[in-house]
Order: sequence, then structure tokens, then C-alpha cells
Amino acid sequence: MYVPDMAYIVTRLGLEPGSVVMEAGTGSGSFTHFLSRTIEPTGMVHSMEIDPKRHQAARNEFTAHGLLDKTVTCSLRNICIDGFGEENEGAADAVFLDVPNPWDAIPFCPKVFKSTKVGRISCFSPCIDQVERTVRALEAEGFCDIRMFEIFDRQFGANREPVPRLCSIRKPKPADELNGTDDSQEAQMAADEGNKSPKDIKNDPSDAMDTDIAGEALATANENEENEPRWLTVSTSAAEVIAHTAYLTFAS
Repeated sequence: MYVPDMAYIVTRLGLEPGSVVMEAGTGSGSFTHFLSRTIEPTGMVHSMEIDPKRHQAARNEFTAHGLLDKTVTCSLRNICIDGFGEENEGAADAVFLDVPNPWDAIPFCPKVFKSTKVGRISCFSPCIDQVERTVRALEAEGFCDIRMFEIFDRQFGANREPVPRLCSIRKPKPADELNGTDDSQEAQMAADEGNKSPKDIKNDPSDAMDTDIAGEALATANENEENEPRWLTVSTSAAEVIAHTAYLTFAS
């Protein structure tokens, strides 16, 4: 079970400090620790395991971490046959089932919920056929708002990436500007230049040629800048997504 699964289960069950949870299927005890941190300091997790070796290993770990009998109880019990025990009737805010056949445990669940509030249940099932049988059992016991979810963990990151600029569309230049000045024009310009007086040369509009060249250089620089890519911070996701762990079925 991944952390996204654990966090979503706790949220959907509405757990908070002081809540009382019945957990069927202690396993390694990792989710029991997660539940304990959620309901501490005044809540309680009653965890039950059918396998003696796993039960003893988890019990030793809870003791080493100072949780046993403070926020966690751990018992060896087959809840699919024996239920949750008379001592737990009317005590729970929520039930979490991580067993192969949750439909056999569901008939025992209504008795453990508190009568003063709506009880919530969650079932962790790897296969869809388990979900189908679980839903039928929930409906038979009068549960409502039955929903199933599948959680995937996709990693996102932020990177600097080059983005091409969209250059503005310019009107095409006239043919004479593209091909340059023809020979006759050059000859006429040379003749005019030779016949000019000093006063004509001083007042000649062609003196603005230097300014035109500077303007063309600036336009070229701006065009080059427009063609340079912009560097933006963009979000990227991982190509692979962590695979399916289980289906989460919830009901009230």
C-alpha cells in the first residue's frame, strides 16, 4: 500500500484525533502506524490479524515503538468467522478491511459502529471481482453511498525549456528592394553626384543614409531577437506511472 492510498483512505473515512478504527488485516503494521499517527493522542486503532507469525511480529514492533495499548491494540482473530468481538460493539467510527474475502466480514460491521454518528467502511481489494462481491455484500447489509476508487501516483516536475517565438508576419518587399538598384539608376546617381555644388551636397537628403543604415541594423537585431527562443518554466510528468495496487471501496 502506497502513501497516496493511505492518505486517501484516512480522508474518505473522516478520521481525526480521537477517532476509533477497526482494522482487519494487520499485515506488516505499516498502515496501523499511519492510522495511529492520525488518531493520536486520544483515539484508538484496534488491529486484528489471522496469521500468528505476522501478528507476533507486528505486536513486537508496536511495543518497541511505544504504541501498544496506548493508541493501538493488536489481537489474533479471524474476523470473517468470529467478528470483531463483543467488547468492540458500538465503539468504532470507521472500519478498514484488508482481507482476501471482505464480503464475509461485512455482516459483522454494523454492530461495531457508534450509534451516535454515521459509520464509514473501506475495503482494500487487488482484484475487480473482489470489488463486485464486496459491493453486493455492502448492499445486502444496508450500506449506502458505495463508491470505488483506484489511486495512481504520477510524478510532476518543473523544467526550463526553450519555446520558439511567433514572429510577426511582414509584407513582402518590392522587387527593386529585393534585387537592389538597377544599372541605369546607379549611372544617374553617379552623374547627379558629380554635378552637385557644395551647397547641394550639404542639403542633399541622401545625407540621411547613415541614419537609414543604423535603422536597418537595429531592425536586424530586433528580428534576430525575435527568432531566439524564449526560456520558460514548464511542467512535465513522468512517462511511467506507478502501477495499480488495489481498488478502494467505500460506503457509509
